[in-house]
Amino acid sequence: MADAEPVVTVPVIAPLTMRTRIAGCKRLEFDWIFNAVSKESIMKDQRLDPEEIGKQLATESVETTVGKVEAYCACERQRIELANQPSILALRAEGGLLMDERRELEDRLRHAPPAADFRTRKRKAVYYWTVAGLLATTGIASTVLALDPFRLGWKGYLYCFGITVVSPFVIENMLRAWNVEKFLKYLATAASLAALTSLMCLAVIRGSLLTQQLQSANEPTIVDDTQPTAPTPENRFYENTALYLLIAMLMAAAAMEIGAGLALFEAWKMSSNSSEDWQALRERLSAIHERLLGLTFELKRLELEGDVFVARFWRNFYDAMLKHTLRSAMTKLLVVLAASVLCGQARAADQEALSIVIALDLTKSVAVEGPTKKTEFHSNVDAITKLLSEIPAGSRIEIVGITDKTFTEPYVLLSAQVPNDAGYFGEKLTSAHRQLVNAWVARTRQLQPTFASSDILGAFSLAADIFQNNSGAQRKVLAIFSDMRQHTAELDLETVVPAFAVTGRQIPVPDLSGVDVYPLGVDGSGRSAKYWNELKDFWSDYMQAIKARLQSYSGLRELRVTP
Repeated sequence: MADAEPVVTVPVIAPLTMRTRIAGCKRLEFDWIFNAVSKESIMKDQRLDPEEIGKQLATESVETTVGKVEAYCACERQRIELANQPSILALRAEGGLLMDERRELEDRLRHAPPAADFRTRKRKAVYYWTVAGLLATTGIASTVLALDPFRLGWKGYLYCFGITVVSPFVIENMLRAWNVEKFLKYLATAASLAALTSLMCLAVIRGSLLTQQLQSANEPTIVDDTQPTAPTPENRFYENTALYLLIAMLMAAAAMEIGAGLALFEAWKMSSNSSEDWQALRERLSAIHERLLGLTFELKRLELEGDVFVARFWRNFYDAMLKHTLRSAMTKLLVVLAASVLCGQARAADQEALSIVIALDLTKSVAVEGPTKKTEFHSNVDAITKLLSEIPAGSRIEIVGITDKTFTEPYVLLSAQVPNDAGYFGEKLTSAHRQLVNAWVARTRQLQPTFASSDILGAFSLAADIFQNNSGAQRKVLAIFSDMRQHTAELDLETVVPAFAVTGRQIPVPDLSGVDVYPLGVDGSGRSAKYWNELKDFWSDYMQAIKARLQSYSGLRELRVTP
């Protein structure tokens, strides 16, 4: 029997049902109807692309999940807002009642007598009544004086009495009707300014009167009647002072009327026999203010509770997703961190060991002021401070002073070793920089350039000995902060710079092979440019003689030391 022909079975993609559990949320079911490949393409290729299927499934699952979560958050926020609506209405109604009570208490406090004993209030009431009476009497007299030229008779006195009484009465009632404390202050201030203006105008009138009297007293006595006399100048006192008198009377009337109204207002307040407890009213008003603040907070909390829920929900949602992702990737992260640490240690191990010697000139020649109104010495100290804050890890630092006997009597200002390990984030190196700077600032706080001579050659010999002791350093740097004016018995470069060939055999020539030399802060104060260039040429020849590398010879002080 012949073998049967093999049958090719074509898979049919049916609807796929997936159940996904989301961290922090309830169990949700999602149905995806997947028709990724048509029947025609299946019959054509007889195979599926698993990469495309996985990509589409992942995309659709994320989009569906986010959509369901957003719908859930919207429904829950709406439920919270509806549930909080009765509480919000009740709190608003309570707030309205408290606002009405607050206005009532403020009105009662405004009319209540101040918190003082009865005798004190009685004395104040008598004082205010007396002031109001005197001002009213003065106002009547002023009004009578103003209406007297019109000869109105007894009717004029009635007008005077009514005009004088109406102003304090109206002002007092206005103050009682208006619940404006600032208006009372403004009214009192206006009365004070009016009274002062009236007094100043009267002072001008008094000054004019005194001047007129002095002029009359100094008039010459007539001895010879036969001689013609000069005509007496016309007296214009009244014309000159009429305007001041008008202003004075106007301001005085305003001050008296306003003052009478204020005095009457205070007199009635002090004379009140109200049984209101001023202190109790104040306490109740304070309690209402506190309750209003609490209501405001509670209302805002209820109004924003839905938004707070949504924000908290999404925070927990993303937090769960991140934790799940991080948990699965923790092993990879640990591997990466371990590799980073090993690479960092390898870089630290491969880092060059640096030995740096810094020579600071302590002679009087650097005590001159520069263009910045700061001495060259202090500029050098600041430059060293900045250099210490940038020293790389694993460096050895020696700071020596240039004196008249630099080599035979070394003056070590600072000696330090920076740790090789800078720390994962550089925190150890930062701490070392801070300690170096603090020690340097403390060491130089009282340091001054007091030496008369400069032994710079001794600084090179001393640096050679220091570098020899630090033979393990792969890089050696000598930074000299000085004007480079050697001034000793064996070599004097202060005034004349000889050729190096003339003096080269008479001065010490230490071995500084492979050392990078940086003469910095080489100022030319009091010297010509020719002198400065000759001095530079001398030291350049000297660097070749001691086999050192002259990296910089400058009046600037910028130096960056990198391993």
